[in-house]
Amino acid sequence: MNRNKVRLAQSLEKLVAQKPLSKLTIGEICDDAMLSRATFYHHFKDKYDLVNWIFDCLFDRTFINDNDYASWEERVIAFLGALKANRHFYTQAYRYNGQNSLEHHHYNRVYDTYKALFIQNKGTDMTLEEEYCLEVYCRGAVFVTRQWAMNGMEQSLDWMTTMFRHAMTDDICSNICN
Repeated sequence: MNRNKVRLAQSLEKLVAQKPLSKLTIGEICDDAMLSRATFYHHFKDKYDLVNWIFDCLFDRTFINDNDYASWEERVIAFLGALKANRHFYTQAYRYNGQNSLEHHHYNRVYDTYKALFIQNKGTDMTLEEEYCLEVYCRGAVFVTRQWAMNGMEQSLDWMTTMFRHAMTDDICSNICN
């Protein structure tokens, strides 16, 4: 993993504890990381692109790469637990709803991941109806995750995971929940 990206991410996470994300500047992030603005822009388009990279690291670590989690439920609990462990950062990150927002990025990651799993497990392309159901499910799941983050993450990880499963069609679950 690129050390400069990690330093920028650590600085952003530290600074968000002191100041709202919307008020932070690239200069403040770079000063804290002791890196130049040119280095920042070599890796990221803006601070929200950095937020999305931080999210990708968490998503990959808890949902994609970690084989310690045998089931879909365990991966979702690990993912939500990681969000909750850094609750202040993710509450701030989900507040922004413009271009390059975490909510939009989160949706794309979940949809692309679930679609790939679905096709892999089914062995054929998805029908239009299956794609539509998956899109509706993913948009709802990401929206609910954002609301959960914005409202203090009070519901338990088990409860959230159970609700996500109940919202899924049997067809989607049979192709991604293994």
